[in-house]
Amino acid sequence: MKVVRRIINSTDASEFLRKLEEQDRRSFKYIILDCDAEVAKDVVSQHIRDTYMNRRNYHFLVTSLIIEDDWNSALLPHGAVNTTGFQMLQETLPETEVAQMYDATRVLLDAFNRLLKKKPDIFRNNFRRGEVYNNGTKGINCHQTPVMPWEHGERIARFLKKTDVTGLTGNITFDEFGWSKNFTVNIVEMSMNSEMVKVAEWSDSDGLQQIPPNYKRIPQNTGFENKTYIVTSILEEPYLMYKKAEDGQILEGNDMFEGYCKDLADLIADNLKFSFIIKLVNDSAYGGKDPTSPVGWNGMVGELIRKDADMAIAPLTITSARENVIDFTKPFMSMGISIMIKKPMNRLPGVFSFMNPLSEEIWMCIIFAYVGVSVVLFLVSRFSPHEWRYEDNFMGPSASNDFSLHNSLWFSLGAFMQQGCDICPRSIAGRIVGSVWWFFTLIIISSYTANLAAFLTVERMVTPINSADDLAKQTEVEYGTLMHSSTQEFFKVSVCF
Repeated sequence: MKVVRRIINSTDASEFLRKLEEQDRRSFKYIILDCDAEVAKDVVSQHIRDTYMNRRNYHFLVTSLIIEDDWNSALLPHGAVNTTGFQMLQETLPETEVAQMYDATRVLLDAFNRLLKKKPDIFRNNFRRGEVYNNGTKGINCHQTPVMPWEHGERIARFLKKTDVTGLTGNITFDEFGWSKNFTVNIVEMSMNSEMVKVAEWSDSDGLQQIPPNYKRIPQNTGFENKTYIVTSILEEPYLMYKKAEDGQILEGNDMFEGYCKDLADLIADNLKFSFIIKLVNDSAYGGKDPTSPVGWNGMVGELIRKDADMAIAPLTITSARENVIDFTKPFMSMGISIMIKKPMNRLPGVFSFMNPLSEEIWMCIIFAYVGVSVVLFLVSRFSPHEWRYEDNFMGPSASNDFSLHNSLWFSLGAFMQQGCDICPRSIAGRIVGSVWWFFTLIIISSYTANLAAFLTVERMVTPINSADDLAKQTEVEYGTLMHSSTQEFFKVSVCF
């Protein structure tokens, strides 16, 4: 026993239980109510009515011997809670307190009858009868200080111990110490799903005897009218969010929220004629398996299992694991798992963006080929007599060659750019070199044009990540899922092939 608290009334007990709940909501709590049965009934009734309390984690033990069957009618309209107590009467007999008062009077009457039959004049000089009739008989002083034992007390006690009568609570006998014997106490129990039923018997002769309980399932009232339900939800735009108050406006209760889920809850409540209270989930989680939780789940799913809330209206994904522990309505929105990444930014073309269709290695090879062909053409033209020309001028006859080094470079550049040139080789060797270069430039220009068109098209369509596999293989883009969400659970249990 961890905590002992003396209570004044049921309100005091409820406040104390609420403080316990605020300190630890998840652990199981066993409460012993050592008080009058009516006070105990009020404590349990207030506990059931308090929507903040987690009823499933509480179990009450009432020590009073007067638990009545009217607990069913008094508590079940508001719900139920695990309760164990004791009962001495059958259902058809009067209330226990009345029966005990009747049996106590019956015991006293039986003891005095037997005493007076044996000694009729035992109280002749003690009662006030003689004084009433003015005969001077001494009466009994009930206010004597200090209290002195009565002269007939021990004899009356012996006759009381020898009592053997059958009363409303059963057979009444006492042992040599004055303790009641040969009596039976019924142990009854009320659970979250059953009315109060008998689960065991205890007697001073046989001890505790368990009885197979005949549970009576609590009738489920399917009506929603005039009831208030706790709706758990989570802040998630645009489904549920805090409403911005206007100047001087104070928002309270459900008016503090707005969003799709709030509108949906209002519409359902209006159609079914019930009231509701929106309660944000304590741990800000949707609901995932949690080994540290007593019910194995956290978030909104855990609150539904613990019956901290009656329903959840939120963007909660329907999964097979969740369907094993809670029930879902028809979905109001359907969507699959998607990868959301930032859209790539379009970069402005640079000065050398024309070089993108070909790699740097290709461009280097083209430059080397251009220089090489120009040098070969220059050498061939130098050694071939067909490229020399004899001319007469004012300075006298002279030999000239059109394919100087810079003219050879100009010829190769013009051919590469698909343009003409003023000079052409006349020798066979020069024409062979020129033809090879023309064919080479034809292939290069055709490939460049095709790659340029494809490059511009793919640049607009390509994305860096196209699948979950691409996401897992790269390290540049950081990624993650919402904690305890259905997406995290999906990837946790997924198997890669």
